[in-house]
Amino acid sequence: TDGEIIGDGVPGTIIADAAYEWEGNPSAGLGYYRVPKSMVTTVSGDKIEYEDKMPNTGIVRNEQCTWVEEWHAYKCHGLDHRLLIIESMDIDTLDRRLSPVAVLANPGPDGYIDLINGPQDFSCCFGYACQKRVSNFYSIVATNMMYEIHLTSTPPIHMRYRVKNNEGGNPVLLKIYFPKPQRIDIFVGDRFVSPNNIDLTSETF
Repeated sequence: TDGEIIGDGVPGTIIADAAYEWEGNPSAGLGYYRVPKSMVTTVSGDKIEYEDKMPNTGIVRNEQCTWVEEWHAYKCHGLDHRLLIIESMDIDTLDRRLSPVAVLANPGPDGYIDLINGPQDFSCCFGYACQKRVSNFYSIVATNMMYEIHLTSTPPIHMRYRVKNNEGGNPVLLKIYFPKPQRIDIFVGDRFVSPNNIDLTSETF
């Protein structure tokens, strides 16, 4: 906001306590036990301690964020929070569960882990195989930061990422985990983005 809603006249953002009931009520489905194992495992198979990579929980904050009890939310300055939408565009988007999606800001001693749970089933079914839920995930991120994203299930073949209300703004760097070293093609709209680690002029491309 421009500071008018916050009330101090200084531009900032209001963010929810996304870690509410973390390691608390199991029905909330939030806790370190739900972080995908790939996010806390080294390439050699060793376990990464949570406090070494993601000691903080919820939406990323800084020293200018304060808790406002009346709002049940944080008031932040010095961060440009934006809405990141993660979508599965595969044919099984309604059938296959991908969540929780782990969104980790600044992995390391200052890391913030935010778990995005899946939408509720909107069918009249009581079994996993016939449940219907849209694989769209909404996360609040901050610009000029690096994020590591892991899915609980196998990543879809076709995914779309959108940062809303950030036209001409600062970037967000996303590092997406894929369990297999397959070729990944990136498009911005309809424009193909050439990778930096191959020779496009090679006959073997």
